[in-house]
Amino acid sequence: MPWAASGAGAAAGAQLAFAGNRQFTFADRGPLGPAWLRFQGTALLGALFGMGVVALGVSAGAHYLLAQGVATVAALLLTFAVNRRFTFGRAAEAEPVTPVARPNRAAPPPPPGHR
Repeated sequence: MPWAASGAGAAAGAQLAFAGNRQFTFADRGPLGPAWLRFQGTALLGALFGMGVVALGVSAGAHYLLAQGVATVAALLLTFAVNRRFTFGRAAEAEPVTPVARPNRAAPPPPPGHR
């Protein structure tokens, strides 16, 4: 049952993905609990979507690895969009991340006539 393996892998990967997305992708500083719950809901949506794509692909005669590859890419795009807007979007809008200055960047020249 390839669709079941797809779902189990998605559930396990969701825990590591939450930590990485919260810290690095979205730099979220909001409350941990609500973001984790929203992320798990999004991961479940992605897993069900991916399982459906795999089941549909296999039933249409595609090799299960091809169906899984299509499901992985499609679910990645879907869950990224949902997480950006729903899971981490509120905190990102409330507190924007300040870009880090690069130390090896040369300062722009002063305007003409400036001392």
